[in-house]
Amino acid sequence: MKLRTWNIVILVFLLSFTVRISYMNDGLFHHDSVRLAEAVEDTLAGDFHGQINGRYGSVLINLVIYAPLQFLGINAEFSTIFTNILFSSLSVVLIFLLGNYWFSRRAGVYTALLFSFSSLFLTTSTVAKPTGLELFFILLAFVLLHEYWKRKKLFWLLFSGISIGFAPLVRESALIFVPLYFLYVLSPRITIKGLSLSHEKFHNLCWSLFGFIIPFGIGLFSYLGEVLYGTLFSTSRISIKFLSFFSPTLAVALNDLYSSLGLFTIIFVAIGLFLSYYKKDNYFFPIFMILWCMTIFYYGNTSGYTARYLVITSFPFYLLAGLALSKIKWGVVAQIIVCVLMILSFYNVKDLLSFRANYSGPKEYALWVKKQVPSKSIIIAMDESPFFEYYGELETLLHPVDDKKKIDTWIIELRQLIRLGRPVYLVESGLAYDDNFILRPALFSSFRLIPVGSKLTEDYHRPELKTTAYAQKLARLEPIE
Repeated sequence: MKLRTWNIVILVFLLSFTVRISYMNDGLFHHDSVRLAEAVEDTLAGDFHGQINGRYGSVLINLVIYAPLQFLGINAEFSTIFTNILFSSLSVVLIFLLGNYWFSRRAGVYTALLFSFSSLFLTTSTVAKPTGLELFFILLAFVLLHEYWKRKKLFWLLFSGISIGFAPLVRESALIFVPLYFLYVLSPRITIKGLSLSHEKFHNLCWSLFGFIIPFGIGLFSYLGEVLYGTLFSTSRISIKFLSFFSPTLAVALNDLYSSLGLFTIIFVAIGLFLSYYKKDNYFFPIFMILWCMTIFYYGNTSGYTARYLVITSFPFYLLAGLALSKIKWGVVAQIIVCVLMILSFYNVKDLLSFRANYSGPKEYALWVKKQVPSKSIIIAMDESPFFEYYGELETLLHPVDDKKKIDTWIIELRQLIRLGRPVYLVESGLAYDDNFILRPALFSSFRLIPVGSKLTEDYHRPELKTTAYAQKLARLEPIE
């Protein structure tokens, strides 16, 4: 690698890292983030376990970062956010390298900068989520594959397969990119006359598949198989499911993608797609880019869809935009356009980043509740329960969902707890997952709600492109005799 390329790598990393560390979230912001921090702390203490759906790969990488930091008195809250920031910034470097491999150094720089400052990636990479790690291992697989093609050393190919095999252990949704990776390993020649493959590509497929099987096989037989089975066949209303290829949620996803990209970037994407196949004698690459973009038909049609799912999907859009901008004859004009697009995208979420860097809604609300209630209280909460357990050191209680018999039994248990001297409190979001209004009539006919107060928090479910802050109420349950 030439010195000039290394200079670009360092500058791209430092710029991405500096922006993100400056707007680092003030606390854990998501249910999964709290479970990740707990898993990391427990594992270091000797109780090795995963987080939501296992995700042992995420736990292990976060543990490597947390272990030395905890000797400095730094807790898992900081280290898990820091890990996402670090690997998100390293992912931007990989994006530059891929743009350089596929098109040119200039296209790589433009792609890296546009992606790094995209609204969606900025808000997603400053929280303790595994998005940065997932993106890193997916992109690393492609970078290592190119290094193999360049150097013809087999270990590059083997580690490329290991990288893509490790990605689903970080987050199981990375599985959707595995077929794309192996398709790229084959890289068939596609022309008007048809499709052709060389024998060497099948050799490459075998070795990369061998590398893939090593981490993925361990994960599949230890826990991932059970997770995938549960995801595919679970009847729970709370479980995330694939809806259909053209569900109403897809329109929301497309709108989120448009909001993050912006009209001008989309214009350059269209130009870049045209340039990627214009006067080419092999149409594989533009087809490959289109297939990558089409992953939105999976992410955008899931029951638990949120905009951060589109971070990895958005990569080829910025790559094609970077290609188009790199072809502008006057380099200064292209640089000005890139800077303007970066600034517009950054300012689109600047207030959001600033707010969350100074105030973590779920964390502050949990700390406030801790001050309002006796230490032996029970908090009725659903998705926010980990915050009360982690920050508030309080016991939480979930309510049954859409099952009248279980809810009636649950009501009786609540009465018994209060009779035994355990104060029971209800947070406003504790009434979630009651779309059929079975819980509310049963609860309100059995208990009076004694208001305690309210505090500003933020709903973390779809917070990537706009604020979801609101004042959440807290009430104590008093049995109606």
